[in-house]
Amino acid sequence: MEATIPDTASLQSDNVAPSDASADASLVHSLETTVSDVLPSNYDDYRRLPVSDEYIDAFNMYIRLDGLHGTHRAEQLLECRHYAWFVRHKETKAVKVVANTCRLRWCPVCAEAKRMRIKSAVSAWIKTVKKPKFMTVTIKHADTPLAEQIDRLYKAFRLFRRHKTLTDRCRGGVWFFQVKRSKRSGEWHPHLHIVMDSDYINKVNLQDDWLITTGDSYVVDIRAIKDPGKVSAYVSRYCAKPCNLTDFSEDDQDEVCGILHGKRLCGRFGSGAQCDFKPKRLTDTLEWERIGTWTDIVSNRKHMPEFKKLIRIWSTGEAYTDEAYEALKASRYEESGKIETYLKSVSSKQLEFNEFVRR
Repeated sequence: MEATIPDTASLQSDNVAPSDASADASLVHSLETTVSDVLPSNYDDYRRLPVSDEYIDAFNMYIRLDGLHGTHRAEQLLECRHYAWFVRHKETKAVKVVANTCRLRWCPVCAEAKRMRIKSAVSAWIKTVKKPKFMTVTIKHADTPLAEQIDRLYKAFRLFRRHKTLTDRCRGGVWFFQVKRSKRSGEWHPHLHIVMDSDYINKVNLQDDWLITTGDSYVVDIRAIKDPGKVSAYVSRYCAKPCNLTDFSEDDQDEVCGILHGKRLCGRFGSGAQCDFKPKRLTDTLEWERIGTWTDIVSNRKHMPEFKKLIRIWSTGEAYTDEAYEALKASRYEESGKIETYLKSVSSKQLEFNEFVRR
């Protein structure tokens, strides 16, 4: 596939390796599988395989919307993770994969990467809170347009936080938006999940305040958080994507995409501001050296033991020593006497890589 070099700002650390299987088995393969014939030679294929159905729905949706608005988001989606390198940190010897990203809201690959990042951030923040709580608020089902319901929900939540019940006991939190559609009634169901830094609050008092705020809704659920990892995994799904496109018809997909375009799907308030949602970009580019492209390393791993070793090191999170790095550079052409030519090629590609990632 021919693709245009993406904006340098879209390149970021994207290290999803088989060693992450315990965190999310749907994303990765076992080490034995990964180093076998199953590992795709293109990194974008590797990242799309676990979310293929969602990817197809997102691509078809962007095709339809591009035709209406004259945009090129389907093309952006196709280019996501097309450029990928194995890189090594000069000091720590850690190996990562860096790749370009489309950063489209409905890209399932970008959403998965965002989910893992938010999950880690929320879990870490919860552990700093003495009395963490998990609360869900929703408005009464109605047949009004989805855009109106979302605006009403967001406005009600802002007012709700000003009630004395919360201001006296809640020090802050982070919130996440989710939307569903009832299969029985066909009505939209937008709601918010909130992870709070809060003392005990009587549920009945919260329900009374929510009813006063909305005028017709009283559904509020609140409970103490006993498993930070489980809660952070739950809410991070909705920060990454507020719904599953595969659950909706094409018309509903287009409607949701249009309504949520540019709208915040998560937020922080009070002490929740300490929970950092920002992505970790490869800012210290001079400290990272390019080893090789994903395609080059993976495609040639069968007959290049050093390439296979690199994949294993990346998979297990080991340090990639200077000796191993030099052996990899030399191994490809040692029999043909072209080591010097290869090293010059590596040096040239290194400069190209640094130019690509430099801001």
